[in-house]
Amino acid sequence: MRKLAICTLLFFELGLAGIVTAQNQPAAPESSTVSCDFADGKQVTVRYNRIPFNKREKLRENKVWMPGGSAPILFTGADLKFGGKTIPTGAYTMYLIPGRKTWTLIVSKNEKPESAYNAQEDLARAPMDLGQLSQPADKLTLYFGQMGPKQCNLRVYYGDTGAFTEFEEQ
Repeated sequence: MRKLAICTLLFFELGLAGIVTAQNQPAAPESSTVSCDFADGKQVTVRYNRIPFNKREKLRENKVWMPGGSAPILFTGADLKFGGKTIPTGAYTMYLIPGRKTWTLIVSKNEKPESAYNAQEDLARAPMDLGQLSQPADKLTLYFGQMGPKQCNLRVYYGDTGAFTEFEEQ
């Protein structure tokens, strides 16, 4: 009887320890996907980590930012024109560089989102227009706006900042 009580107590303590450990671990970033369809049915898609906005965490100006420690992934079913360069059909990582007056979006040949940024793998980069959001975004949110039959505008919202750039199908 005593062995049963000890085993039950030990089982309960181990189970409780597992619950406490699980509660103390940070939640995995929420993954999200956005897409834009061109008039011919081809598509451009971005998968990214939808991390919470943190007022106390200041983005490092002019430094590469990988939200949630992982670069967004760009999938394109069409050749794109971006930043004066051609991005062939395929999968790529994207990196953001926040700035005071403008942000920069980089499309990299790298396909591994957890890899550190390497400038030698840049395929294209383009400035992003900045705007002040009327309603702050509580999480990093990306949207595509279709601006024409062959044009998709990528919008990045974080806190009260909105950054915008264009992808054009070739």
